[in-house]
Amino acid sequence: MKYVIRKVALVFIFSIVLGVAFYAQEYKALSELFSMSATSETAQPPLTAWTNAYGGSEWDQAYSVVQIDDGKYVFVGRTNSFGAGNLDCLLIKTDTRGNTIWSKTFGGTDDDWPSAVIQTDDGGYVIAGGTRSTGAGSYDFWVLKTGSQGNVIWDKTYGEAAWDFAHSVVQTVDGGYAITGVKDFMGANSGDFWLVKIDASGNVQWNQTYGDVAPDEALALVQTSDGGYAMAGTGFANLVKTNADGDQQWAKYYGFVANSLDQTNDTGYILTGYSYDTNAEDYDLWLIKTDADGNIQWNKTIGGSGWDFARSVIQTSDGGYAIAGYTRSYGAGSYDFWLIKADIAGNLQWNQTYGGTYVDQAFSVIETSDRGYLMIGKTDSFGSGSSDFWLVKLAGPWNYDVTGDGYCGIDDIVAVAEHFSTYPGHQNWNPIYDINEDSYVGIDDIVLIAEHFGESII
Repeated sequence: MKYVIRKVALVFIFSIVLGVAFYAQEYKALSELFSMSATSETAQPPLTAWTNAYGGSEWDQAYSVVQIDDGKYVFVGRTNSFGAGNLDCLLIKTDTRGNTIWSKTFGGTDDDWPSAVIQTDDGGYVIAGGTRSTGAGSYDFWVLKTGSQGNVIWDKTYGEAAWDFAHSVVQTVDGGYAITGVKDFMGANSGDFWLVKIDASGNVQWNQTYGDVAPDEALALVQTSDGGYAMAGTGFANLVKTNADGDQQWAKYYGFVANSLDQTNDTGYILTGYSYDTNAEDYDLWLIKTDADGNIQWNKTIGGSGWDFARSVIQTSDGGYAIAGYTRSYGAGSYDFWLIKADIAGNLQWNQTYGGTYVDQAFSVIETSDRGYLMIGKTDSFGSGSSDFWLVKLAGPWNYDVTGDGYCGIDDIVAVAEHFSTYPGHQNWNPIYDINEDSYVGIDDIVLIAEHFGESII
């Protein structure tokens, strides 16, 4: 009964606040209309919205994450804690706050190691990686297609007698898929880039290898705006461009290990990874921007006195870039999650580390629908096992959905009101409810939610 009375009271308060918000919006519009100057924000790392660890008592490590159509998250990694074999694939779906909705394991009695997951046009998922449980070789390309609830639709392997391992997958414009990785890693050629094109049912349409006698390995893949493909990796080249049939058009070597790439808005490419200084015996993060033909436009190295690695790069909605990896130069632990934000010219805007006293490594980053960021990787500092999946969610500027249901509504008003008058150091303080980030939860925060009442982040 008390709860009902309190909620009714809050609704009454909200109706007043909504009126205040209306006049506040009108005032704001007039102020902006007659404003003669613009202000610029100081670049600061976003607030951490939440973190969550997933796993069992053994070694569990996550590699890839997507935000799906309903605003929730699906991610994949390998597990020693669950499943049928030594290593198995673990696929997890969570709500917008990282609470588990369902989880699935896939694999046989040997090692089954996923690298990447994507959501498909039909609402299901495709997972790519490597398997020793089935197939022809020591490891084979392994691709699974699931429905929206994670139930397997088909399960395919591709490879020969040596070591073949898939690192990246994309859905193609024709509804099929392209997978890239390394072919014949332990064989006579010591490894080649391998690009395999399959149809929507997993049947091979064509495949191509790229490389020379040195070890070559493709680590990332995009389908390009002209219908072809671009692969990033290490060996004879760091960036390989093909046409729609997989025929090589050009290859570029920049002298580093390229772990990730994205095609940029200008049809060029952004690549990240790491370089090694033999004199200093030091690894540093490396960021390279090229034009559409792979010619370097600029490059940046970032790092300190320790070893620093980049594993993922994306172009962000503001035209700049977000780079995720891990660092021993900064932070609290042996390695820490490391997120770097750069502008369109590669200039550092902010960077932040996340982690505890042990090894915490980020392997992928995405920009979320609220224009925040989500990183995924593994943690030895938190969780229940020797190593666990770890998600770190950073708040975006659209932070009015404090309850995490993807909608700004009365429940968000109630949640903020229940934290009214709290501040850093208060026993009930939580920065999620400090909408305007002034270190105090007050009427201004409720007004902001009222101004965005009824909006959705999806």
